Amino acid sequence: MNAEPEPRLTVIVAARNEADRIGATLDALGEAFPGAELVAADDASTDGTAEVARSHGARVVGGDRSRGKGANVTAAASTVLPRGDGAGPDLVLLCDADLGASAARLTPLVDAVERGECDLAVAAFS
Repeated sequence: MNAEPEPRLTVIVAARNEADRIGATLDALGEAFPGAELVAADDASTDGTAEVARSHGARVVGGDRSRGKGANVTAAASTVLPRGDGAGPDLVLLCDADLGASAARLTPLVDAVERGECDLAVAAFS
């Protein structure tokens, strides 16, 4: 039996109480990055964020106690970054859950890294 190939891109979406926005964000990311693994780094949301994220195709990583954005994103990253066997995505994109449709505007970041123009790209929205 063949194992599924690892996704080339994993998108980690930092979230805390973003049930009203994370669905649109995940949908935009899914359209912009077909085949990417979507991971919601849920920081103990109390508004149904995790359930909405799952219903929009994301795997949810988080706990029942808030650890803060940095610790939560680090925990999510530790589940996807290359392991001892080298398995893992080629690229990781980190964004916030409240981007909505504007999350689709992140494609130039991934493109720049893929072209070898940089190792890290950061967006600033006006």
